[in-house]
Parts: sequence; structure tokens; C-alpha cells
Amino acid sequence: MKSWKKALLIVSGVFPLLILQLLFARDLLAQSATSLIQPSQPQGGWRFDNGQEFPGAKGSLFLSESEFRGQPVLTLHADFSGGGNYVQAAVNLPDRPLETLSFCVKVPVGQGYIPIRLVDGSKQCHQVKLKLNFKGGWQQITVPVETFF
Repeated sequence: MKSWKKALLIVSGVFPLLILQLLFARDLLAQSATSLIQPSQPQGGWRFDNGQEFPGAKGSLFLSESEFRGQPVLTLHADFSGGGNYVQAAVNLPDRPLETLSFCVKVPVGQGYIPIRLVDGSKQCHQVKLKLNFKGGWQQITVPVETFF
């Protein structure tokens, strides 16, 4: 079983605003949920990156004052008016095998996918585009990590 080190949520040029909520990882052995948003830490414990290898993207990542279903919310904003290819939010995952990664995401109407990357214990990066409902709004995403990767 792989130990996953990092989760990255990527926003591309066609996806200007991503709101994350209830992001958690389910431990494969203990079957317990672990929240990946830490309200007591700046940016909920997540890091922002503007994809500097493709210059021009700007953006921000912040812990929202609002909640969704009683849980903390992160907002990732992207501005590609000056170029660039993506922005991303990244967090280190618990150092143990994970069964499921689950989160709610609020997306604009017409957005059909969200790319995510998971980095495993050997530092191999796994990326997949997760299909979304084109109607927009809040959507529940569940990734069966061990099955998917």
C-alpha cells in the first residue's frame, strides 16, 4: 500500500474560482476521517503556488470566514489576465496509507472537470481530471485513492 505525501488541487486558465470545503482523507487502516483544513493555521494549513514555470498567473488562497455545512472553507482564486497556465493549492497528507480523499467544491456553471495531483511516498506524481457536473454550484467529490491510483 502506498503512503501519500501531498495533495494538490490545480486551477487552470478556464477555472477562475474554486471553493473547497470538507476536505478530508480517510485512513485505510483505522477508517477514520482526518480533516485537511486546519482553521487555526494560516490558509488552513495549505500552500498557494502560481505555477511560476508559466509566468503571469496571479491568485490567492485564503480561509473563508463563511462555512459550508458547518465545516471550514478555503477559497482559491486565479487571475490569468497576465498569462500563466495554472494556480494550485497544496497540503501535506497524513503519513499513512489512505483509502479515500473526499471534498466538496463550488464551481462556476460550465466547468466540466477539476484536476488533482497526489504525490506518493516515492515522490511519484499522479494526476487525474475529475469530472464535474456542468450545472455548477457545490459538488461532492470522492476519490477512492487506492483504487484510482
